[in-house]
Amino acid sequence: MGNRHWRPGSDLVWRVAVPVVVLWRRLRHEVAVTGLERLPEKGPVLVVANHVSFRDPLVVVTVAWQRGRRLRALVVEEAFRYPVTGWVLRWSGMIPVPPHSGRQQSLAAAAEALGAGEAVLIYPEGTIPRPGQVPRALPGVGHLALATGAPVVPVATRGLERRRARRTSDRRRCPLRRRPVTVTVGAPVPLDDLRERYAGPAPDRPVAARAAAERSLAAVRALAAS
Repeated sequence: MGNRHWRPGSDLVWRVAVPVVVLWRRLRHEVAVTGLERLPEKGPVLVVANHVSFRDPLVVVTVAWQRGRRLRALVVEEAFRYPVTGWVLRWSGMIPVPPHSGRQQSLAAAAEALGAGEAVLIYPEGTIPRPGQVPRALPGVGHLALATGAPVVPVATRGLERRRARRTSDRRRCPLRRRPVTVTVGAPVPLDDLRERYAGPAPDRPVAARAAAERSLAAVRALAAS
């Protein structure tokens, strides 16, 4: 499926931008990674993750980079409007997601990237949940997984959650303290039964897609809680 938004990404942008983000990660966070070997080194893969802050995509992308993978993340369209950030996102091959209409185009771009053997990062909840919220998974995640046949690998981060503003005295006391973060990569989500159903009669597809999305999100939440 063609889409004018998706592009393979510039090698130069990746080689320059990723080391900068890795340096930021090392200065701000002490990251422990588990299960990285479960992320395929090549071929299409749909990475589904929990979205707890605006920092977690940066951490997940750099962790995947350790495995030799470039993650094409679905990113809110607003981020592409900032001069420097937008330029980096655009030329690194990230996929813009509009706030309301046009999301099918974003999913088509993600499907195109998967068809080209790329790794794509998507958040099943579609947003950063507020404290106490437990939103359902968006069915588009299931459609993307079942239509492309790409393996779905869950990833959970802990330690990047938003925190209430600390007192000024606390910030002055530990200005360089690194925040511990864990990233756990899980086993691929089993979806073969749903892929068979998705390939059947058209009325079954939305049901199968919803079930695939919910199963993927459940795998992410199980990792986050472990």
